[in-house]
Amino acid sequence: MFLLDLKHKQSSVQNEDEANYIKDLYEKLIGKEWIDKNENKKIINEDDILVISPFNAQVNLIKEKLNINSRVGTIDNFQGQEAPIIIASYATSSPEEIGLSRGSDFIFDFRRLNVSISRARSVAIILFNKELLNYNCSTIEDIERLNYFCKLKEYDFNPEIFLEML
Repeated sequence: MFLLDLKHKQSSVQNEDEANYIKDLYEKLIGKEWIDKNENKKIINEDDILVISPFNAQVNLIKEKLNINSRVGTIDNFQGQEAPIIIASYATSSPEEIGLSRGSDFIFDFRRLNVSISRARSVAIILFNKELLNYNCSTIEDIERLNYFCKLKEYDFNPEIFLEML
């Protein structure tokens, strides 16, 4: 799993920077080799990548950028589906914009995070502006939800280096 910290500003439910990054990442992944659980080498195609976001607006923006055969949808709509590669786009830029996006209980929901991570058969790539971890929690539930995302910091990876590795 990789957490890619994408710095961006003024975005609550739709983010052009993340969508462009996903387009670049997607194009670099298509045609690369991956090894399945039976240690068979396979070539990555559109069916092997699932791109998800909690927000319909971000899903629509990503769909505009990718191939028509791309599997792109909301986390809630793709619950239960799997793919070798999951790319999750959280879109929101700052703690101040969380309230504009549907609130902390939506964006930091553990079930959505679990789907983002657990549906990947090989690798999960989470695009997330770490500024969101500075959210000012007002309830114990907020603290618990935010804590799940704080635990992801150990998987933090530089987005530029990640693309260069492919």
